[in-house]
Amino acid sequence: MNDKNVGRGVKTPPLSTAAKFAIGALGMSGYAGGWLIVVLGGFHHAPYRSAREATFVSGVPAAAMALICFALSALAAAALIQADKKKRPWYFFSFAGFFLPPLIYTLFG
Repeated sequence: MNDKNVGRGVKTPPLSTAAKFAIGALGMSGYAGGWLIVVLGGFHHAPYRSAREATFVSGVPAAAMALICFALSALAAAALIQADKKKRPWYFFSFAGFFLPPLIYTLFG
């Protein structure tokens, strides 16, 4: 098999309305979660669901979790933009809109 031809000629089916809604909801929940972690300076973690005690996680682990949340939302936005099938410069604006505000808030807030 020739590696140059892998993936060529394969057309992906368009996303359904339900799939777009699910991807958008996942992205928005990741964006909201990331902002909650940034604004509150961390998050609470319980070792299991019925635990009465929770540990507040702050610092580098919280920043890493916020970064994961923002990356999730940026990938969801990129997937929705790519599903639009139109060539627009929205990829740059999407990633800048997702990553610059938390970075500026963290550095100067």
